[in-house]
Amino acid sequence: MGRELEEQNSRFRLGKRPALKTLFQWSSNFQWVQRSKLWDEEKKELMTLEFQRSEKQRAIKVSRLYEKIGTYLLFQVNRARPITVDDFKKAWEMFRTESGLSTGKTEVAHTINEEDQKPPTPEEQALGKEIDQAIKNFYDRQRNTTKK
Repeated sequence: MGRELEEQNSRFRLGKRPALKTLFQWSSNFQWVQRSKLWDEEKKELMTLEFQRSEKQRAIKVSRLYEKIGTYLLFQVNRARPITVDDFKKAWEMFRTESGLSTGKTEVAHTINEEDQKPPTPEEQALGKEIDQAIKNFYDRQRNTTKK
């Protein structure tokens, strides 16, 4: 169908190249543009489903690990080698993070709020310059007092 096949630095042509008019006619008859778009959309959906499935599996693995550590702690009351509090805390934080929950004073944010991402107004820029100048003056005074 007019394609070129490369084998060991030599080219073989498979028939004559079709004219553009023939390609456009063939494409419109068989709706290849719409077919390729549908195929791309299906592939994208499959990839997102696969990603979500892998994320769920990871969360399940972390929760099972947390459960194993917790049960091990319960059975370990009279054992010789104890699990440290730090190990348990790390497992707890891993579990909470994978579940999308906070681990204390911090919050887990999975998205960026576009409304918060706006350029500063002229008033804010002027205020920022004043703050920068005040910081510079403070450190200049501090540097001058330590040199004397």
